[in-house]
Amino acid sequence: MGVFFNLIGLLTIFPFIPFILAYYWNYRVTRNKKTAIKMGMDVTTFFLYIIVAVLIDLVLKPQAIGGIYLLLFMLIVAIGLLGGAQARLKGQVNMARVMRAVWRLSFVMLTVLYLIFVPIGFVMHL
Repeated sequence: MGVFFNLIGLLTIFPFIPFILAYYWNYRVTRNKKTAIKMGMDVTTFFLYIIVAVLIDLVLKPQAIGGIYLLLFMLIVAIGLLGGAQARLKGQVNMARVMRAVWRLSFVMLTVLYLIFVPIGFVMHL
């Protein structure tokens, strides 16, 4: 069981590793780069949520709300905004499309936050 948790910890600390693994595996199966990139993004987003939440807690200290709660709040707001926009434009909400769009936008947002918080956390804890 310890090896499993060590592997998950490693994949969380270095989120580019799950991206590369998911991309490689999916590309080998489908031979489609576009699908492989999307799969890599989807898998990596899960690990980015974990590490960015930890980094928010680490950088902002306990005085701020927990990082995971902040990220979940932002996720719920994004779902509401995209769902509302889709309802206004199309007259109905396709929840699968909304969730996919939010998940992929989360990848971009979390990657930027990761790239901001990693150097800050590193410098703070030298």
